[in-house]
Amino acid sequence: MSKTHLLLIDIGNTNVKAVIAGPDGPPSVEDTIIVPTFADPAAALEPGLLAACQRAGIAPQDISACAVSSVVPRADGPLAEAVMRLTGVRPRFVPDDLPLGFSNMASIPDNVGADRMVGCYAARRLYPEAANLVVIDYGTATTMDCVCGDEYLGGLTCPGIESSARALTTGTAKLPDLTLTLDGPFRLGFSTMLSLNQGFIVGFAAMTEGLVRRLKDLLGGEALVVATGGLATSVADQCEAIDHVRPDLIPTGLHIAFLERNGRF
Repeated sequence: MSKTHLLLIDIGNTNVKAVIAGPDGPPSVEDTIIVPTFADPAAALEPGLLAACQRAGIAPQDISACAVSSVVPRADGPLAEAVMRLTGVRPRFVPDDLPLGFSNMASIPDNVGADRMVGCYAARRLYPEAANLVVIDYGTATTMDCVCGDEYLGGLTCPGIESSARALTTGTAKLPDLTLTLDGPFRLGFSTMLSLNQGFIVGFAAMTEGLVRRLKDLLGGEALVVATGGLATSVADQCEAIDHVRPDLIPTGLHIAFLERNGRF
């Protein structure tokens, strides 16, 4: 088989996520490999990648390139070595090896995580008709970033939903671990679990609505709001401020960036 597949990796503070994109379209998040970052992600990635290749009907050597977004420098080297050992290709990291061609107007550009830049870049390419964008990622932290035209303007960093939930339940004697799911509309919570779940999901939805309103004011009144991250759909169900949910935002951004710079795999 010809080398026609692209490996896309997002190295986050909590998890490393990897997905394979074929020659006929964008990556499918339904077959995402997810391994924890805090342990040994390189060792954990190998069996996941081999299994994903088998499901795709390819060998690891059929992968012709690898694009990476990372906010965990200590994981970069081991993961790059694992990818090279399995596929024979050297990963290309945003932005040093894979520039986005997207202006970073932050006062200290190097302080902006690669994942935030890739997400904003992806949203701009996916929704070119919107003059302004607010891109929200419900990850380890909740980040809200503003885009005007092809410029990243900066944003906010707020507590993450799951990390906040862990901090609360591990620091208290009687509170159970949250499921972070809702089984109906917003209502008075007469059980501890419902009270907690609504407090977090609806609470973060309300925080999103308030902050988006303020960010839109800074941007001149209008902006398209795009959300990603593991709990984006749950929050969006309770939040009128979110226009689109894109769980595939980061891999899609890596995919588009590679194609724009190279034209092919």
